Amino acid sequence: MKIERSQAFTYRALQDKDKKVLSILDLLTSKGVISRTEVSRATGVNVVSISNYINSLIDKNLVLETGLDVSTGGRKPELVELNAKDNCVIGVDASGVGAAVLADTSMNVKAKVMLEGPHGGEGLPARILAAAEALCKKAGVTRDSIKAIGIGSLAGNINEGLVGDIKNLAALEAFSGDGLACAAYGEKRMNAACREGALLYVHSSLGACVLIKDGECIEPSAGNGKNAEGVKYLRPWDASLGVAHIARQPIAKGIGTAIVECAKGNMENVTEDTVIEAASKGDEVASNILQNVGTNLGLRIAYLINLFEPEAVALGGGLERAGERMLGPVRDTVMKFSLKAKSRPVKVVPASLGADGVATGAAWLAVREIFLRA
Repeated sequence: MKIERSQAFTYRALQDKDKKVLSILDLLTSKGVISRTEVSRATGVNVVSISNYINSLIDKNLVLETGLDVSTGGRKPELVELNAKDNCVIGVDASGVGAAVLADTSMNVKAKVMLEGPHGGEGLPARILAAAEALCKKAGVTRDSIKAIGIGSLAGNINEGLVGDIKNLAALEAFSGDGLACAAYGEKRMNAACREGALLYVHSSLGACVLIKDGECIEPSAGNGKNAEGVKYLRPWDASLGVAHIARQPIAKGIGTAIVECAKGNMENVTEDTVIEAASKGDEVASNILQNVGTNLGLRIAYLINLFEPEAVALGGGLERAGERMLGPVRDTVMKFSLKAKSRPVKVVPASLGADGVATGAAWLAVREIFLRA
């Protein structure tokens, strides 16, 4: 098989049959045990076609038949479920955090470790494989149960031959996807508030966002990396709009604020976390900063809601840790300036996966790909 690399979440544009397979996978992961008839009803695909797809997945040992359901008349429906026991994947965040997780195909995360050494450069394939061995030991699973490795990366930071190196070293399938897209797909799969309909994922620190719609990824804006690509409906979030940059201005003017105390008197220690900490202590300067940044972010999100009509917006990247101090102004601004949000509900929620978002999404990338190729 020719090894390819893509900044997108998958290696190919989804065809109709791919979307059907992903619909089946989504039902199997969300429902557990389900009949072919129920899958047919939920997807709108005739039961003969559904049976052909499922039979192919059974032949690959990705799905198991588990018996017969109670009949309401006629032949009893056959029940199927994911063979999660025998099939696991590994997700790696090679975009900065360096987390690696092991999950089964139902996306039950069984273990987590951190990559040793630097996140990029020479030796990364070996460090990823060392993390894989550590994960297997920690989770108590055999190496044979690992079917693929998904890797979330930043554009330009990953060796072009990384997936090929892993395949050659360990005879494992490997798939590389943009880290931001992986984080978005992780939220789409794991965050209950984001499961239905299109999802707009916004990374508050990078000022970048992606849209997950009908199983595919659209990039309304791209990050600040020199090789960042995407449909730039918006410029990336400028550093001058960042919380840490804004916080340093009143400090430089000598305005009293608890941010200084939280940063231990060192301007270089002023970060999003120190501003959030100061706001949690009731500091007015820090609270105003979060409110103003939330308002600016809400304006951008309102624009994207009008353009793309998502059902949910997930805010990640770190600022979601501020809770309602940030989310409140975002929601208020969205309701004020988004015509779409006024006409129908649009959920604005914090990302749920935190620092493990890219690694978890990369694991889901691996699950998707092994099912698409089955």
